Amino acid sequence: MVSSWRRISSDALPPQAKSWANYLNSMHAIREARRCGYDNAVFLDSRGFVSEGTLACLMMVRDGKVITPPVTASILESVTRGAFIEFIPDLGYPVEVRDVTRVELYASDEAFLCGTGGECTPITSIDDIKLGKKYPGPITTEIAEYYAEILAGNVKKYKDWLTPV
Repeated sequence: MVSSWRRISSDALPPQAKSWANYLNSMHAIREARRCGYDNAVFLDSRGFVSEGTLACLMMVRDGKVITPPVTASILESVTRGAFIEFIPDLGYPVEVRDVTRVELYASDEAFLCGTGGECTPITSIDDIKLGKKYPGPITTEIAEYYAEILAGNVKKYKDWLTPV
């Protein structure tokens, strides 16, 4: 669901910081979502544009393009988001970083969250509006599978992203 809570604005706290204070904002939205029968929430920024999920960055697919909000939408400038922006074009999909309206998110063909913990988590619906014709969507599935290959060390181009243990 789109939360009634707004993502913290950079004139209140720096949303780019991975700090405990910033996670409190997410906890309010998660509690609201669960109280309303949803698994998770999407934030809007102080301007009313789509920001991010509660604990992950948001990307949507529309007309074969992957679109993600800019850092100026009060998002965490995450390493995982940066990796997705870099590798998705390998699959033949352009990535666009720009403001996204709530209505445009509703009209997306697919959407997913990306982050360290959830890696690539498909979104089925937002505010009871089903996204796309298939869950998970085919582009989201392809992205998730390619990312799993990268993490497994099977994509030579990105081996330097990994630290052997």
